[in-house]
Amino acid sequence: MWAETSTGCLLGADRAGAPRRSAEAIGRRVARALLEDLAAHASVDRYLADQLVLFAVQARGRTRYRVPADGAHLRTNLWLAERFGAGSAREGSRVEIDGLGLRP
Repeated sequence: MWAETSTGCLLGADRAGAPRRSAEAIGRRVARALLEDLAAHASVDRYLADQLVLFAVQARGRTRYRVPADGAHLRTNLWLAERFGAGSAREGSRVEIDGLGLRP
């Protein structure tokens, strides 16, 4: 499931099927996750928040985005980014990463 915000951000949510997991239960969980992320006024969904760190580290300049929640994967990736020399900061739901401007 996905939604587009009034500012053009695309946020998504999903859940895999499994034996004895009804489509209704999957739908409720997916809808709840997407609505929570939208209510947080995030610019990325909970699944993309940590994955963007790697790209932001490689980019030149400062990357800023808002996340719906603090997650262990995001904290770990930010910690790792700093080990490679990229600056990062978290304040509430806002993430900032100073990229290294790497080139292939």
